[in-house]
Amino acid sequence: MTKDIATVSNKMPAFLKKVQSKVDDYLAGIGGGMPLAVLSFRGKEFRFRKDGHETPTRLRDLEVIFVAARHGVSKRFYKDAYVSGETKAPDCSSIDGITPDVAEPVADKCATCPNNAWGSVITAGGKQGKACQDYKRIIILPLIGGETLDEPVVLDIPATSMKSPKGFKGNELMFREYMTIMSKHDIPPEGAVTTLSFTDAEYPQLAFSFSRFVTEAEYKKAQDMAALPAVAEVVNEAVTEPAGPIVEDEKPAPKPEEKKAAPKKKAEPAPEPEPEPEPEPEEEPANEAPASDDDLMAELKKVLGG
Repeated sequence: MTKDIATVSNKMPAFLKKVQSKVDDYLAGIGGGMPLAVLSFRGKEFRFRKDGHETPTRLRDLEVIFVAARHGVSKRFYKDAYVSGETKAPDCSSIDGITPDVAEPVADKCATCPNNAWGSVITAGGKQGKACQDYKRIIILPLIGGETLDEPVVLDIPATSMKSPKGFKGNELMFREYMTIMSKHDIPPEGAVTTLSFTDAEYPQLAFSFSRFVTEAEYKKAQDMAALPAVAEVVNEAVTEPAGPIVEDEKPAPKPEEKKAAPKKKAEPAPEPEPEPEPEPEEEPANEAPASDDDLMAELKKVLGG
């Protein structure tokens, strides 16, 4: 009978405890779903999702360090409309945006696929689009309160955030414009802390801005993560999240607000009564205070397994 691993792990010889585990090499490519967490956004708020569990952050700005990127632009097509609260595998997809990588593709080549043609879908705003969605996959290392997470995260940049649309009048930079400026000034993408935020568009549209240069320790950590087999897997293979419902974890508790005692005032004679003013319309309740960085980091470590 196979022994329970948990009961023998504390008896492992000292020399084995110094060996760097390569279990990821043995598991890579077996198809266990997405091995890394995914950064998603809904309602212009960043969320972390892994193994069907999603943690809202209440953050509309998020600092990240770029770790790796998939070469080229990828594509994916869903026959059915998006349903909130669940993940599903695409009906057709292509890592390189040239040749489909599913068993039964819609077409042999993406260039001749009707779903990849402009006008194959009409958006909710009444504009023409493509039924097959373009996206750019990059791997990031998020920072919460200036502290990096303990594992990299997948970010699939949608087509609407890859480059500025025609007639865009905002001051924000989309991914292509941001990378172009970084290259112009010889700044390596991995050498900067980049802030992700949202534009004023009705739909969630990402903007990118330079925050600061990374520290040497941050750079080394990002490089170490770039060498992980799991990163190579999600970059080079057709890896998607497993289909199923999304379980939303509880939001981190808001920061407790300190109540300061109001200064005592000297007694004054009561003023003469005045006519009561007409009631003003009720204001919308203020947004909840954001969660503390420590609470959010603790919640993310639970979800990410750190």
